Amino acid sequence: CQVTSHVHNPFHWTEVWQGKFYACQLLCDLGLLICLGHNGAACPALSRPPSTPFVVIHANGIHNMLLGFCQCPRGLNCYIQLLCANFFPATFDNPKMAFSFTIMKDFHLHMLCLKKSAYDYYAKLVRQTSDI
Repeated sequence: CQVTSHVHNPFHWTEVWQGKFYACQLLCDLGLLICLGHNGAACPALSRPPSTPFVVIHANGIHNMLLGFCQCPRGLNCYIQLLCANFFPATFDNPKMAFSFTIMKDFHLHMLCLKKSAYDYYAKLVRQTSDI
């Protein structure tokens, strides 16, 4: 049920009961696949969309995710599908990592107000991710 409730909130951190304690569990390990190109639905050109391991950097940390790109013959390029989903790809040729538009706005505010370097900001994100 966690996967269905997090389809529209893929950046939440989830915890799963392990018998004696709660442990952090990645949504992609639970089977969450984010489909791009058809408003969140799987691509109709394929019976089963191929999942691509992907790293997305968001305001609450660094997330490992599974993305399913549209594979239609006249479909958009992968980087355009990412941009339509509010992700800025780290590269335009075969992207494997992206930044959410939320983190780009947040980093911009930090630069304007706090004069924080990109290295310090990234170090904060790593610490925020690994402490969870």
